[in-house]
Amino acid sequence: MKKQNGIGDTTLGTLGKLVWKMGKLGLAEKFYERFVQELLSNDPSLITLYADLGDITSQSGGYDKSIWWHKKSVEIKEQNSGCDDIKKKQSKDLLQISDQDLKLYDELSHGAFGTVYRAQWLSRHDIAAVKILKLIQLDQQVENEFFKELLVMHSVRYPHIATFYGACMEKEK
Repeated sequence: MKKQNGIGDTTLGTLGKLVWKMGKLGLAEKFYERFVQELLSNDPSLITLYADLGDITSQSGGYDKSIWWHKKSVEIKEQNSGCDDIKKKQSKDLLQISDQDLKLYDELSHGAFGTVYRAQWLSRHDIAAVKILKLIQLDQQVENEFFKELLVMHSVRYPHIATFYGACMEKEK
């Protein structure tokens, strides 16, 4: 199912989108509403989920409910707009690694947003995992998600999880 629909992890949100595409609006709405309950109240992905719920309820004739969902989407967007600048400033403190300092070897995994390779970090003589994003176009939302992922990975320190050291942020590469 993942390969057929071009999606990464299967969540209630991705299932909701799939059944929405199939025209099952009521079922899609239930999947989306249940997925919303699983997320934190300030999760940036709620912006898209609320907007999608607004579109679904509009298509099924629930115009008042549609307006309510779209208002919630705008509220979350306004709450998170100030956070994006802070995240970008914090991510500037992360180690930036040149792509010239990395030699890629085997593909370890791939998903909807990129491919992970086993690589050699040349200047440190270390083996590393390198994720290369598959981006046709880097819009603001994708860039914000990228910085959010960097900060989360940078903050995690656990013996059984790969340690995050830095990122190569050369957009043209």
